[in-house]
Amino acid sequence: MAQQQNSYDCGVFVVDGTRALVSILAQEELPAHEPLNLDNLVADRQGLLVRLRTYAGLG
Repeated sequence: MAQQQNSYDCGVFVVDGTRALVSILAQEELPAHEPLNLDNLVADRQGLLVRLRTYAGLG
């Protein structure tokens, strides 16, 4: 996935990347021998903040 451009968003990249990966895996059945392409995953810090606020009842 895309690399963060600062020294403080690593957690956002991990959480958002995991969310995107789970979403892809939930929608597709990939053959065991075919690698999953994650090159185009990009973390969306603002989108993650909105989702967290919504789940926490703050949005």
